[in-house]
Amino acid sequence: IREGKLTIMTPLEGTPATRAGLKSLDVITRIGDVSTVSMPIEEAVQKLRGPVQSKVTIWVQRKGWPEAKK
Repeated sequence: IREGKLTIMTPLEGTPATRAGLKSLDVITRIGDVSTVSMPIEEAVQKLRGPVQSKVTIWVQRKGWPEAKK
């Protein structure tokens, strides 16, 4: 959590995050249909991990983008 926002600090190589193109300082604004505003980090991690082989949809805001992207 950085400045109250769920922020990616450094995506780990070989993870779904890097394969999806996520970058340092991207902000995850939604996980599925749930806003990450005021979401505890433990809850966010649980929602992001999900069951093995499951798909998780997130919305990401990046500096320079006019709006978050799915």
